[in-house]
Amino acid sequence: MPETHPPPPRPVMLADLNFEPAESDGEDRPPTPAPNPAAAAAAAAAPAVAADSSTKSGNEEGGLTKTVITTKDTDTVECEDVDQHCQGASAPREEKVSNLKAALVHVARKMPKNAHAHFMLGLMYQRLGQAQKAIASYEKSTEILLQDEEEVRRPDLLSSVRIHHAQCILQASMGDSFDEELETGELDDILSKLKSSVELDHRQAAVWNILGLVLLRGGQIQSAISVLSSLTAVAPDYLDSLANLGVAYIQSGKLELSAKCFQELLLKDQNHPAALVNYAVLLLCRYGSLSAGAGGNVSTGPYVHQKEALVVAKECLLAAVKADPRAASVWVNLANAYYMDGEHKNSKRCLEQFTVSEML
Repeated sequence: MPETHPPPPRPVMLADLNFEPAESDGEDRPPTPAPNPAAAAAAAAAPAVAADSSTKSGNEEGGLTKTVITTKDTDTVECEDVDQHCQGASAPREEKVSNLKAALVHVARKMPKNAHAHFMLGLMYQRLGQAQKAIASYEKSTEILLQDEEEVRRPDLLSSVRIHHAQCILQASMGDSFDEELETGELDDILSKLKSSVELDHRQAAVWNILGLVLLRGGQIQSAISVLSSLTAVAPDYLDSLANLGVAYIQSGKLELSAKCFQELLLKDQNHPAALVNYAVLLLCRYGSLSAGAGGNVSTGPYVHQKEALVVAKECLLAAVKADPRAASVWVNLANAYYMDGEHKNSKRCLEQFTVSEML
C-alpha cells in the first residue's frame, strides 16, 4: 500500500474557547449587513498613491490593492440571509453567527492587549453591518499596534486595520450608496469627524488618508478631493494626503492644481516617492508630446518650456529609481522620458532594467 501523507495543517488562531462565552454584547441577532465596497474600490488602477509612508512594509502600502483583505473564508459564517423569514435554514446559521460573535467578544475581553483579537472582532462587526462597533474595535487594535511609536512591529496588520476602519466610517455615513458622490450632509458629517479625530490624535490622519483613497478608487473623485484637501489643512505635516490630493486633481483633469500639490510636496520632502513619480508623469503628459527631440531647435519659442519640463521629469524619475531600483513602473516612465528627449540609447537601457526588475 503506498504511503499516504496527512493533509497539511490549516492555520488557526489559538485561543481558549472552552469557557462559556457569556460576555455577549447583547445583540445576538445580526441585521442584514451592508455591502463591503473594499474590493471594488481597490481594484481600479490609478497613479502611484501614498497609503501611509510612515509605516514601512514589505508589501508596499502605496498599492492599496495589496493590503485590502476580505473575510470570505471557509471558516467564516456567511451572514447574508440571516434575517430572511425562512426559519428552517436560517435558524442554525443564526446560532452559528451568535456563537462565533460571542466567542470573539470573549477572546477580545480575555486578551485585551491582543491587537489581532480586536481586529477579528471588528471584522465580525463589519460583516454584520454594525459599523460603529467595528470602528471601536479597529481603534482599539490600532492603539495597541501604535504603542511602540518608534517601530511598528506589525505594519501589515496595521495597514489592514486602517483600511477596514476607513471602510466602516464610509459605511456609517453613506449606508448602501457606495457608488455615488457623497451628499452635502454626508460629506459635512465625515469632514467634521475628520477634524475632531485628527485634532485629538494626529496619528489618525493615516485612516482618513486611506478613506480618501477608497473614495478615489471608487470613482467618487470630488468627495475624495474634499476629504484630502480638508486633511491637508488639518494635518499639514502629513504629506501623503498632499500627494494623493495631487493624484485626485489629475483624475479630475485639474492639472494646474495637481502640479501645485506636487511642487509644494517636493519643497517639503525632495525624496517623497509618490510625488517624484507622479510629478514626472504629469510633466510628461503635459509637455512630452511637444518636445522637439534630439537635434531640434529648443533655443526659442514654446519648446523651451517643454525641454525644461523633460529635464525636471528625468531628474524626478532618476531620484525615484535610485530610491527603489526594483520599481518597474519607474523604469518605464524614465525610458519614456529619455525617448521623448531623443536619448534613445538611454531609453533602451531603461527598458532593459525594466525587464530585469520584472523578473525579480
